[in-house]
Amino acid sequence: MDVERAPITITLREAAHCDDRNSLIEEWAWFARHLVARGEVVVFVRDTARANEPLDNFVILPDASKNLHVRMALYQAAKINFFVSNGPWNLGLFSDRPYAAFIAAHSGDPCNLPDAWELNHGVAVGTQFPWALPKQRVIWQRESYRLLCEVFEEFDA
Repeated sequence: MDVERAPITITLREAAHCDDRNSLIEEWAWFARHLVARGEVVVFVRDTARANEPLDNFVILPDASKNLHVRMALYQAAKINFFVSNGPWNLGLFSDRPYAAFIAAHSGDPCNLPDAWELNHGVAVGTQFPWALPKQRVIWQRESYRLLCEVFEEFDA
């Protein structure tokens, strides 16, 4: 890994519960290949239970999956942090670093009911947290290669 360039982090959700919210790994892999081809440094942070499992030929950082201080240091050093609906995205939410969190709230997801976002978090689906900076956004959709590329272009401009 090129330590002189700020990495782009991709934090995966790979949990057994509410597994329909898990990261669409193939979409992230296509996106990561796209970024690497552009000269970007990409680091995957796997779910803690899978921290040491290789992921194709991508760079993973198992220590960031298992140690909160290492994880936050990585996020603070990143060019942009990409998340899905998982616990770690809150580290981005309460930082000053660029992030995009892909959250597809819908009525069929008991862990992510649209009404619960406004009731429990004070943020209605489709809006942003009031303290979010311009390059800190919740994307209220599932991740896809095309959408990931579009969001990256907006952030990288």
